[in-house]
Amino acid sequence: MVVYPRCAMEENGNRREGRLVTWDDARGFGFAAVPGAEDVFVHVKALRTGYVRPSIGDELSFVVVAGRNGRPAARDVEIRGAPPPKLHVVVREPPPRLTPLDLSRLLAAPWILISAFLVVLLGRAPPWFGSLYLIMGAASALLYWFDKNYARAGRSRVREISMHLADAFFGIAGGLVAQHAFRHKTRKMGFRYITRLIFVFHATLLAALLGRLISFP
Repeated sequence: MVVYPRCAMEENGNRREGRLVTWDDARGFGFAAVPGAEDVFVHVKALRTGYVRPSIGDELSFVVVAGRNGRPAARDVEIRGAPPPKLHVVVREPPPRLTPLDLSRLLAAPWILISAFLVVLLGRAPPWFGSLYLIMGAASALLYWFDKNYARAGRSRVREISMHLADAFFGIAGGLVAQHAFRHKTRKMGFRYITRLIFVFHATLLAALLGRLISFP
């Protein structure tokens, strides 16, 4: 058997051909026999991207490089006769168009926050009143995020009543933003109906405070 000279095992050497004579699929390596030369070590990581794992008897084409302890190893392995690797083409979908319902959520959320801080600036409520809308809005959005990810992972979901309570307890702005941003709970009519009722309640409360129709206790 002929042993590869050191100079023949260069990074940019010529391609050689051989037949896979041993293969341990669990460990991902084997050896290819090359006529008139030393068997070449073949590792699964040396396969060209997209190729399936080889089988014993497959004809291979590869570049011989110096492997561990100077033994010949295969690089850039191509499986002869195998179907060409599939190219993974990433298709970017155009962003979804804003519907009237989307616009209503995107306009309602900042209106709630702006109104809450106006109430504070005008002295109609204590400073913590506006902060409560902001903090609870973040908490409500976080509940929607958890529920969305739990649904994808097939885990136990966040109860709908918990999200409704977070929205009702001054978190409605965050809930509206989360529904749009995460595309979550936007198709369930019952859930949307309760969200609208919560928004109407808070919009009425803030409008009444701004118009001095009611005063903060």
